[in-house]
Amino acid sequence: MDDLEGLRTSMEEVTGVVETARELEWEVEPEHETEWLKSHDKTFMDEKFLLMDEHRQWFLEMESTPDEDAVKIVEMTIEDLEYHINLVDKAEAGFEKTDSNLERSSTVYKMLSNSIPCYRVIICERKSQLICQTSLLSSCKKLPQPPQPSATTTLISQQPSILRYSWRHQLREFKSEYRVVALDLRGYGETDAPIHRENYKLDCLITDVKDILDSLGYSKCVLIGHDWGGMIAWLIAICYPEMVMKLIVINFPHPNVFTEYILRHPAQLFKSSHYYFFQIPWFPEFMFSINDFKALKHLFTSHSTGIGRKGCRLTTEDLEAYIYVFSQPGALNGPINHYRNIFSCLPLKHHMVTTPTLLLWGEKDAFMEAEMAEVTKIYVKNYFRLTILSDVSHWLQQEQPDIVNKLIWTFLKEETRRKD
Repeated sequence: MDDLEGLRTSMEEVTGVVETARELEWEVEPEHETEWLKSHDKTFMDEKFLLMDEHRQWFLEMESTPDEDAVKIVEMTIEDLEYHINLVDKAEAGFEKTDSNLERSSTVYKMLSNSIPCYRVIICERKSQLICQTSLLSSCKKLPQPPQPSATTTLISQQPSILRYSWRHQLREFKSEYRVVALDLRGYGETDAPIHRENYKLDCLITDVKDILDSLGYSKCVLIGHDWGGMIAWLIAICYPEMVMKLIVINFPHPNVFTEYILRHPAQLFKSSHYYFFQIPWFPEFMFSINDFKALKHLFTSHSTGIGRKGCRLTTEDLEAYIYVFSQPGALNGPINHYRNIFSCLPLKHHMVTTPTLLLWGEKDAFMEAEMAEVTKIYVKNYFRLTILSDVSHWLQQEQPDIVNKLIWTFLKEETRRKD
């Protein structure tokens, strides 16, 4: 009875180690364990140095060097792995006490005798890799720090109408003088994606951005938004003027201009027909996903609505990045729910903007009439600049990144000089 009880305990402990390894995504097929162990020693050192090079490159590309918390997290993970190594040793000791009761040719004996050393090697390896990471983290902390912006010069770029990937050109451009944060608002990318449409009301989205700014430790920012992100940016500047130093909006008019104009101009009503289509439950999501997301691909690549009418075109890799994100289960529901709440707060009761504002507009925008850009200035009670780029589409910051970046730089520097 004691031997059977010992065997049961040993197998339970081994099972625990196996489950732990699976949770950490270290899986090796039982029938290939011995073969894997023989071949592994030949490649481990090369892989180890390759991993170190990858980590070193990653740290060099970071906006800022790692802090104490990063080192502590890795060190805590090492301690956790040491616990699992001890657990493997304990399981092996229990197995050695009871292997006399097992037929050495049995499947159970082969599985246990192969699995225990295999998982010890995997866990010890991971510990070794983490020790390398700790060393790199400590070294990178000693590297020269990039220039740090003041607490009032954070640049937040938000783009819920597609993905934060659409700001890739601006992220690279402005990181030299600003801490640049590109947001996927709720329901986009890997963010939280509540199911119900009520969770996507505009006041919730405004609060999200404010909370993110607070969590980053800043009280003010330069706020940039495009399309639907531009709508959110306008509303934040109206509701929290003390939070926005400068406002930059791309291809979206003041919200009141939009609601008033759409009611009086059939052409804009037609261009905004997707707003009404999106009010239908579940059917828009279905239409965008069928036929391998053909409608979504057409939106990004067609001559009339696509990215790259003049200037930088959307590459195959760019398109695949967008389709991959939106093809995940439920990934279309959140973005469309944003539009299902647009009529809940418009027109606005308080609508004046007191923040210095730059409005950039693509003249060939397939979704927005350029006349709305001109009317917007009556709602800005501060410095206002409008720049309309001819023969440029709706996707301004991706299609003409160099021009857009130059206009933004000019606006930021001009405002600084103007205040001085």
